[in-house]
Amino acid sequence: MGTTNQHLAKNMLAGRLRIAAASSILVCFLQPVMAQDPGIGGEVWEMERLHLAEGRILAGLIETEQDASIQFIEVHRPAGKPMFLIMRTVDRDRIQAIDRVGRAARRQLQERIHAYRNRARIKARREEAVDLHPVEEEGQIWQVYRNGPWFQLRTTLAEPVARRIAVRLDQVFQAYQQVLPSRLNDPPDQLSIVIYGNRDSYITSLRRQGITILNPAFFEPSENRVLAGCAVNEILNEIQATREAHLKIEEQMIQWQKECQDVLNQHERSLRNAPKTERERILKALRDRWAQEKKETKQKIKEIENRNDKLLEDEIHDLVRLLFHESLHAYLENFVFNRDQYDVPGWLNEGLAQIFEDARIEADLLRIDAPDPIR
Repeated sequence: MGTTNQHLAKNMLAGRLRIAAASSILVCFLQPVMAQDPGIGGEVWEMERLHLAEGRILAGLIETEQDASIQFIEVHRPAGKPMFLIMRTVDRDRIQAIDRVGRAARRQLQERIHAYRNRARIKARREEAVDLHPVEEEGQIWQVYRNGPWFQLRTTLAEPVARRIAVRLDQVFQAYQQVLPSRLNDPPDQLSIVIYGNRDSYITSLRRQGITILNPAFFEPSENRVLAGCAVNEILNEIQATREAHLKIEEQMIQWQKECQDVLNQHERSLRNAPKTERERILKALRDRWAQEKKETKQKIKEIENRNDKLLEDEIHDLVRLLFHESLHAYLENFVFNRDQYDVPGWLNEGLAQIFEDARIEADLLRIDAPDPIR
């Protein structure tokens, strides 16, 4: 199995090698489409602007206005990086001019900023609303989710992660429709997206089906399905085992603290006849040493848990990238350029998938404004 995993890792790495020139061509190809909707592709949103006396221009939204100042939400959307907001109070005497937007554009900007500010709560509500149906097959629990006309998801991922992935797939298929509207009136059977939460199960399933591809994810047009495998469940199991071990350590620390107090009491009795300053110095040194050991132990536990959480997030991030890539192939085949009717150049099909693989979704809008420079 070690050799197989090495091949899998090599395929994962090879699958990420890209040609930068192709990405540039594809961005040009998409520009007319991206211009149809503010926010797609990273072009500038229609925003209000404050022209300051020192020459700076702040772009964003005027939240409130007072006689002496303006409360301003500055919006930053750097290419290829997450959007962020800066709240500013700007004195009127610093403002030389104000560019305002129309009522409809202002309302749209307010809605986008509201969605961004409340993204964590909105995300949680969406994940909670995902209608998963557990099904047992071959000793495994599969979570099944159906998204209208776009796809059916089947996965052995742990339920919280399955909900998260379902929401991301919903968002990206809506984004595909924004950028590349459906052209086919009668798409084939519903696309199936199958995700294994365990790498060994994924590899075993491929072998059982006679599939020799070792990529961590791929689109299979003949079966109209996307297959993917990841280590999310394995990492979750390791995180759970580590947390249980940490709980035992914390219980031992409580007992150890009681024992330390007993030792301290013994030392205090044995030092009864020692000078007060010497006695206090020795007892303080013991307390400080034990407090430091307790602090270091807790710090190590926290560091390990943070590393484990990052490992999980990195694995989910990689899975989402792969799904965005392969789902774009599937979307083109099902809803835009069916291979039975169109001869889509391989460079275009693969290049589009590479660009969408690194897309960001912010305020429910797709950003493909910064393809990975190494591709």
